[in-house]
Amino acid sequence: MIDNCDTTPDSTPATLSPCGKRKRLCVISPCFNEEEVVDLFHRELKAALDSMPDLDYVILLVDDGSTNATLE
Repeated sequence: MIDNCDTTPDSTPATLSPCGKRKRLCVISPCFNEEEVVDLFHRELKAALDSMPDLDYVILLVDDGSTNATLE
């Protein structure tokens, strides 16, 4: 992440970036024939990320050529 600001990280709370913005995270996960566990993986990951209230996030699950119903 690149921030263009003059504030140093030491002067802000741990939950904020140096510019005082919320932290952002993009989780990208390839999924290959994970039909049986992909829903559980998504629920558990979302729950963990939701427990961090000062975090904006995106979850991208990418079907990596599955031959089953992984992302249907």
